[in-house]
Formats: sequence, C-alpha cells, structure tokens
Amino acid sequence: NYATKVWFNYGVTPDMASVTPLISLGAGNNPMTVNKNLSGLLSGATYYYQVVASNRYDTVYGQVLTFTAH
Repeated sequence: NYATKVWFNYGVTPDMASVTPLISLGAGNNPMTVNKNLSGLLSGATYYYQVVASNRYDTVYGQVLTFTAH
C-alpha cells in the first residue's frame, strides 16, 4: 500500500480550472469519505467538480458532478 493524496478540481465551467489543496490519506485500501469546504464561491452559480486520487502508481479521476452555491 502506498500513501494516497486526493484533491478536488472545480469551477463554473466544465474545464474546472480551480484545484483545492492536497489532502493526505495515508496508506491503505479501505474506502474513505473526503470533503473540502470552499469559500469565495459565487452565490447562485453552478459549479462542476470531481475528486482526484493519486499515489505513486496511478491517478484516478472521479465522475464530474455539479452543485449550486448558496
């Protein structure tokens, strides 16, 4: 098992130009929940986002989803 880091790509367009800071999960193979609070979002705007997980062997991109900021 190798240490895994995750982050979120996000933005108001599908190219998701913003990236959150890395979150270190450590090593292991158990499912984990990850989340990240964001500030400075535009109220009423729809944002695209996806989680990305990476270790020394692979990088995996999650499904692109959306949310509306309030």
